[in-house]
Amino acid sequence: MSALLIGGALLGAVACGSDGTGPSTLGPCSSTATPGSALNLPVGGVRVFSTPQSIGCVILPSAPDAEYLFVVSNANSELDVERQFALSARPDTSVAALATTVETSPALVTAPRAFDVEAARAELSHGSAREFALRAWERDHLDPRVARASLATRRARLDAGLRGAVATAPVPVVGQQIAFRVPGSTNPCTNFASINAVVKYVGARAAIVQDLAAPANGFTDADFKAIADEFDGVIFPTATSYFGNATDVDDNGGRVFILFTPEINKLTPPNSTGGLFAGFFFAGDFFPRSGSGACAQSNLSEVFYLLVPDPTGQFSKPQSRSQVQLLTAGTVAHELQHMINAGIRFNHPTAEFEEVWLDEGLAHLAEEVVGRAKNGYEDLRPLSYSDVVVSATDYGAYYEQNLQRFALWLRHPDTSSAVSKHADENLSSRGAAWALTRYASEKYSGGNVRDFTRRLVAGPEIGLQNLTLRSAVPFDTILAGFAVANYSDDLGVAGLNARYTYTSWNMRDAIGRAVGTGPGSYPLLVTSLATGGGAIQGETRTAAASYVRYAGTATSRPVVARVTNSSATALATHAGGRLYLLRTR
Repeated sequence: MSALLIGGALLGAVACGSDGTGPSTLGPCSSTATPGSALNLPVGGVRVFSTPQSIGCVILPSAPDAEYLFVVSNANSELDVERQFALSARPDTSVAALATTVETSPALVTAPRAFDVEAARAELSHGSAREFALRAWERDHLDPRVARASLATRRARLDAGLRGAVATAPVPVVGQQIAFRVPGSTNPCTNFASINAVVKYVGARAAIVQDLAAPANGFTDADFKAIADEFDGVIFPTATSYFGNATDVDDNGGRVFILFTPEINKLTPPNSTGGLFAGFFFAGDFFPRSGSGACAQSNLSEVFYLLVPDPTGQFSKPQSRSQVQLLTAGTVAHELQHMINAGIRFNHPTAEFEEVWLDEGLAHLAEEVVGRAKNGYEDLRPLSYSDVVVSATDYGAYYEQNLQRFALWLRHPDTSSAVSKHADENLSSRGAAWALTRYASEKYSGGNVRDFTRRLVAGPEIGLQNLTLRSAVPFDTILAGFAVANYSDDLGVAGLNARYTYTSWNMRDAIGRAVGTGPGSYPLLVTSLATGGGAIQGETRTAAASYVRYAGTATSRPVVARVTNSSATALATHAGGRLYLLRTR
């Protein structure tokens, strides 16, 4: 099989043979040993090694001016599988087995899978909005396969105390008071606050309501109209075109309640130094209040719960009108994807809720595509930093968070993963999930990203099975391109196949300028081997990646590289062990 990328091939050549059990230790590896003669990659060429025989013995020709990137990764189909590894690259004809002691990278710190506000608080320091760990709680405690009922049945369960006048006037009217149940921070189906809100504005798709307990000097009538207009004119039509039709469980003309309540402000401690919670959607609102699989909190409506302006800090940290209005736009775009996704799956005869990492990846993609729609950018137009900061307001609402989150992953690509079970509590994982979802939507949609994302939401499969079925390629194929692209995108490598770039972003420019001092500042963690070769030890987990740069030196001997696990056995003897090799010079 050819070692080169040719034409539109989906993969760089995968090393021949299949994964299996290799020898207990690796013996000498030389230029005449299996897999054969030295590998002659052209500049821009990529090779994927996946078998014990190949990953344990990679032979590169003598090339003093050559430079290579090694990416050690893990294509295991099980989430969060950790693997220790050691990689060496030396100009030699024989390399002994590596030592078995491996120093692991810092482990990903995880919190209990409970709906706990402090455990879910994110690590970014610039005060941007945070989402609770509701997604994981929903999957642990709400099963649509148990509670699923037809819309007609659920409407029949509406009682006089559920929404007061809504029972006789399905379309809300300005000035009307409506009772809501706001989910609490623990066990939200049983721990909730009962509040009364007044309708402030009714649009074609948005019904704006505000808690009667909201502080004075908050949103004006003009503000409520502006929020509804952006939802009706940009957010709702864009999100439904990418993710599918929204439900209308309360039969109120297809309107979504956008509820501003200080109950959300209270979830950010007044003296906290991190970010704040801007709001959320909760799938419990689709469930009946009683019976099998019930959620007593349910409003049997589509509801966004959002914080209110609180200029004097009556309920928590002070929040101005302008700050809350900016946070509202991005939060609603994000949460609308969650609402559509959960609603479609709730009404499917057999589906369960999507896995957290993919649901979050799609929700962060929703922020981006709404921003693109508002700014008039086509879906696959490559965006640089200057494109997304044309409007400071739109940048803060729709773009900044994704760039910042992905930058967190780039700083720790070896211990954080796009497909982690911890995507609800780890912003670096969510940033990578956005990037992976965006990458797959570019490369495997046939140019129709909206069709691709709608099929992802429709499922009914979940997680990696859903992603690979919609992409029509194995996860290994997706991961190989994604892992390399995160280094090589817009690097200017001659001869590089487009598979190893992003179509819709100039990542080095956008990320570098979002978190650094200008072009050329790119936070990806890359280890450089010493001149003449060396070795590193580390750890990788499913869909994570360790990046190692190696520059050739003047020598008449070939370069021998190998990747082993902690037992000096080829990493590929563990299911999923992979080595991706890119020649950059």
